[in-house]
Amino acid sequence: MDILRTMRLFTEVATSGTLTAGSKALGLTPSTASRTISDLEERLGEPLLVRTTRNVTMTEAGQRYLAECQRIIGFVDDLRRSSDKDADKVRGTLRIAASTAVLKHFLQPVLAEFLDQCPEVSLSIDVSDDHVDLTENKYDLAVRIGVLKSSSLIAQKLADTRTLLVVAPSYFERNGAPETLELVPDFDCLVDTVPRFGNRWPVIPGRKIESRAMIQDGETIRSLAVAGQGIAFLPDFVVGDDIREGRLIELFSDASNQRPVGLYAVYLSRNHLSPAARAFSSAAQEKLKKRTS
Repeated sequence: MDILRTMRLFTEVATSGTLTAGSKALGLTPSTASRTISDLEERLGEPLLVRTTRNVTMTEAGQRYLAECQRIIGFVDDLRRSSDKDADKVRGTLRIAASTAVLKHFLQPVLAEFLDQCPEVSLSIDVSDDHVDLTENKYDLAVRIGVLKSSSLIAQKLADTRTLLVVAPSYFERNGAPETLELVPDFDCLVDTVPRFGNRWPVIPGRKIESRAMIQDGETIRSLAVAGQGIAFLPDFVVGDDIREGRLIELFSDASNQRPVGLYAVYLSRNHLSPAARAFSSAAQEKLKKRTS
């Protein structure tokens, strides 16, 4: 058994969720891939995958083994790249998925500088407020906010963000201000439905926000808030300039449950991270560090 190739096969199958996609990545038939993984499971003495007719899921042992496979494969690939200078050359097409707000407020300031630094790289950025499947759509990486659902994904933190309660001064002049967090839902509220929490804002646990506007676009919610239409709950990188320039006011900034949320570059595994993706992640991390320092 070629253990490294078997580890690669298992990693491909586990991260893609199907034998067909995983075997195709290594040029094998699904039946060959299934036999190879069965041999691996017999060798290890425990099941790694639960197979159905449509997909596969990992057992607890499979999750542990996947993490070890990714670590070992990453080490081997890094060693190979270090001995092959041409393999480290930053070139080719870099495919990225990001939300509208992340693209506008975070990635845009990075793009020109990155393209200057990497003249042999072409960028392809798909904008979607839904969480896309990296394997199915063949993305090199995605930039996402918040905790990851899948343990099979690898994430590099680029920065911390906070989601803030904000309102325009003009709204206050007409309607006054809530004296406590618990009273916020009694005022006009504006809900961006893109985040998972939707109209159940984490800063006000146990209360459903009855909204004047529920829109799947943070930029539109921000513009309505600036226009004095109500209170919004939006990321700091969306409303930061408005707060600094006085168009919006932050409410209850010392709220105990205002915990930072991570902004991440997400990819399938170290084995899938191209030199261009590595360069972009590093450039984005450095750029954001300068903006927030």
